[in-house]
Amino acid sequence: MKKRIPMRQKGNVRILTSDGTSFKTKSIFWDKNKKEMSTKDSVFVMDNKGNSLVGANGMRAKEDFTEYTFYDNSGDFEVNALPDTKR
Repeated sequence: MKKRIPMRQKGNVRILTSDGTSFKTKSIFWDKNKKEMSTKDSVFVMDNKGNSLVGANGMRAKEDFTEYTFYDNSGDFEVNALPDTKR
């Protein structure tokens, strides 16, 4: 069995998901064994509706970006774009 080596990309890292959301950061670490990506750098996100978010202290995500967590985030979102929640 071959050992998989985690991969790190540095520079102007840009990721575009299948739903049109773009992620921009200075570096990203990809752990193939855990099937997740992470960074401690700031992450700038723009969805296909123009909403933006900044994860000032990085993020962690599944490698397919179906789930992600941002740290120390801020942003501008259209109120109508937020999902309805029941109390």
